[in-house]
Amino acid sequence: MKPSHPWARAACALVASLVAAGSWAGGAATASAQVPDPANPSSCYAAKDTRTSHARPFQPCGVLVISKWHRVTRGYVPHVVDPAAIPGHHKMTAETGKALAALFAAAERAGYRLVVRSAYRSWREQGLLPKVATTAPQGASEHQSGTSIDLALQVGYRQVRGAAFGRHPAGRWVREDAWRYGFILRYPQGRQGSTGIPYEPWHLRYVGPGHSVAFKGRPSLTLEQYLGLGGAHRALSTTSNRDTGRLRLGNGLLALA
Repeated sequence: MKPSHPWARAACALVASLVAAGSWAGGAATASAQVPDPANPSSCYAAKDTRTSHARPFQPCGVLVISKWHRVTRGYVPHVVDPAAIPGHHKMTAETGKALAALFAAAERAGYRLVVRSAYRSWREQGLLPKVATTAPQGASEHQSGTSIDLALQVGYRQVRGAAFGRHPAGRWVREDAWRYGFILRYPQGRQGSTGIPYEPWHLRYVGPGHSVAFKGRPSLTLEQYLGLGGAHRALSTTSNRDTGRLRLGNGLLALA
C-alpha cells in the first residue's frame, strides 16, 4: 500500500531517490524502513511500547525514542565515537557525527560557527548532573542514545547559548535547515504538552533524512506527533525499579533531556 499522508509520501520519495543515487547511508531509517502514515492503519504510526526489557530503547518506525514515558536502563550502552571533524571531544554515534559535520559546514557557509555543548551522556554521567526539577532522571534522557546534540554559537571568545541561541539568526537557521542533514529540533516552542519538555532551541536530534524530511517547513512538529505517540497528557511515569526495567504508573516530574 502506498503512503497516504503527505509526510509519509515525502519520506518514501526521498529515501527512494537516495537509494537510486547510491548515497543512502542507512542508520536511523533504511531503504525498507516504514514511515509513520496516520492515514494507513497498517503502518507503524501510533506503535505501542511493548518492550519486556528496557535495556534496549523503544524504536517505532526505526526511530529511537527515549523519554520519561519510554525509558532505558543502565544496560543500554550505544556504540559512540569521538568524531575527528567535530571539535571539542564530544562522543556521539558515528552516523550522527557525519551528519553533524555536514550541518556545521553548511552553517559556516551561512556565516555561523556552531559548536557542541553536550552530546552523549552515559547513565552514570546523567546521574551526576545537578538534581533539579528540570534535569531528566537517569534513563529518561535521549543523550544516552548518542544521537542528541546541544548546540551553541561561537562568536569570538564567547558563546551564544540557551534561549539567546533560539533568538539569534543562527538559531533560526538551525530550525529551518537542520532537516536537510537528518536532524530535527527535538523540543519545539509551545509543544511541551506533546514532548513533556519546555522549549529547547539548542537541542537537535538525529533521526536520519528519511524521517527528517517530514519536518521540512514544520519546525513546530514534534517527534511524538510525527510517530503518533501519546504525550504528557498520559501522566505515565516509567520509573525503573533498581534498574531492572520494571515500571510503575504515577505522575512524573517534568524532565529536560
